Amino acid sequence: MSEDRIQHLLVLMLENRSFDHMLGYLEYPPVTPFEGLSGREAEMGNPLPDGQVLPPTPDASYAMHPGPGHSHDDVLDQLLESADRSRPYRLANRGFAANYAARYNPGHGALAMGCFTPDRLPVLATLAREFAVCDHWFCSVPGATWPNRNFCHAGTSGGQVNIVVQAYRDKTIFEQLSEASRDWSIYYGGFPPQSLAFTRLWRPSDLNWLQRFKPIDRLYRAIENDRLPHYAFIEPDMVGKLSDSQHPGMGGEMDFRAGERLIWRIYSALRANPEVARKSLLVITYDEHGGFFDHVPPPQGDEWSVEPAYHSPDGSYSFPFDLLGPRVPAVLISPWIEAGTVDQTVYDHASIPATVRKLLHVDARPLTHRDGMTNTFEQVLVRTTPREMPELEEPFVDEAARHLMEEPDLRPSLMAILTSLIWTELRLPPGRPRPGPEEALQISVPPHEVERDILVEIAPQLSPEAQRVLEQDAAENAIQSAAEGLLPDVRTIATLLRHKAERLAENLELVDDLAHFVDLALRRYYEGRSVVLRTAAGASLERPDSDALRAALDELFDHPQPAARLWLADHRDRWLTVYGDGRATLHDRDPEALLALDGVDRAMALRLLEWLKAGDLRALRSAFS
Repeated sequence: MSEDRIQHLLVLMLENRSFDHMLGYLEYPPVTPFEGLSGREAEMGNPLPDGQVLPPTPDASYAMHPGPGHSHDDVLDQLLESADRSRPYRLANRGFAANYAARYNPGHGALAMGCFTPDRLPVLATLAREFAVCDHWFCSVPGATWPNRNFCHAGTSGGQVNIVVQAYRDKTIFEQLSEASRDWSIYYGGFPPQSLAFTRLWRPSDLNWLQRFKPIDRLYRAIENDRLPHYAFIEPDMVGKLSDSQHPGMGGEMDFRAGERLIWRIYSALRANPEVARKSLLVITYDEHGGFFDHVPPPQGDEWSVEPAYHSPDGSYSFPFDLLGPRVPAVLISPWIEAGTVDQTVYDHASIPATVRKLLHVDARPLTHRDGMTNTFEQVLVRTTPREMPELEEPFVDEAARHLMEEPDLRPSLMAILTSLIWTELRLPPGRPRPGPEEALQISVPPHEVERDILVEIAPQLSPEAQRVLEQDAAENAIQSAAEGLLPDVRTIATLLRHKAERLAENLELVDDLAHFVDLALRRYYEGRSVVLRTAAGASLERPDSDALRAALDELFDHPQPAARLWLADHRDRWLTVYGDGRATLHDRDPEALLALDGVDRAMALRLLEWLKAGDLRALRSAFS
């Protein structure tokens, strides 16, 4: 079978566009089944409260602000026939215009109904015609970006239907690939990639995790040099003036076509190396519909359910995951696909991990019920011989936008962010507890001064070549924003710096030289570290004795607020927290190894603190077990 010839699966997931909005006017010939718009607009109109009915129109705006709503509540308003949310849902897809006009842009409901014609999306539309377009690919959740992207990685959103800033600990397709000895990488256009929210991808115990996260320029080099991993997930630049994610209302919206150019660059890189292209399948899709009109109701039924169901804290709504989200564009590209293919199979984002396992021969159980029952899309690889991939012209970008895109990107480099974190910690006054990453970047030292201090104080101890690399990196990546606070462990930071050095270096001698820089920084860090106590009142004590521990516990248990707490941290970044309500937790570096203990009185709390202070981890862990 032709799918056996596929060694590399590449997935580019863009942002917030519906199928009709992008490809509804693709206008396939009538002999080819295609669920589009042409000639049927009148029957798909969306009513406004005043009785006016707005049909879909071929006049979508490149620049749209604000973008339509795409929270869970917004999507249900857009899809459901009425406010009645009893099941089964009565779907009509007639609420897009009213939702946008009521909540986001009064008097402009028609903007949510605007759609692109093929001539205005020459890259995506041409690829859809030249290869395979999936006209029944739905996002996995009637909700926002993160839940849908999580389904792509893990076959679940962890019960979430909206964007919730939290660490996700679900098992992912990436782990299954590693267990099957299949290589994988996440290529990102802007740091930090959203997939970093999965803690199982970056826990400190996995020393190779950083090697998996690579700037997108390395994707093009991997294609050119035939060094692609088995699975490549591509995240566009999500924010800022250089955004190419096509998210409405973002900085890159100043030229929506930056996303078209990103697609063109990836496709052109594959086409330029036919040997790699013959081994590859490229998937272009969108995480969710972004609030834009689509006329096809999504599938619903218990067969789609994935536990745990989400229940809002205030009881305002619950969702059992028995309804997919709206349709999104999806185009499949490979020399093994016939031109003009229209695949009407029902897919959702969980089809991606399901297809990864099947296409790349990963012998593993489904991650969840959803990716176990959804369809896989390798079936489009029907040709017996590969065909030549057509050349595409580079998409037009107007001069004002081109000038903007060619300006240097002044957002922080990975190294600049992480050296800032380390260096700020090194400059903390004695006795001050180690702050979290967000706090670290906000206290005492502006990030650009951190870069300067590193060059002035540490770089002279390195070789001239190493100094040159550091200076070049600092010059090209001036820091203008804070880090996201995802990487709190200093050893993880050291690993990141080491791999950054490897990326910059061209020989092993330089790698070792820059690794020496990391060692110097860490030595400075650990020389000033000891056991630190933070009391319930906020006082900090370094190397507290037993009397100080007793006094802190008396203060804690006599505190009027049961949620009051104190904590003790040692030089190995182990954290023991004691709460006034008799709970205790132990954080032992591994994000999944948070241990909890109930019924802790003053005497027991003192023993726990003394054990951590003395480094008696056996006794400490035994108490928590």
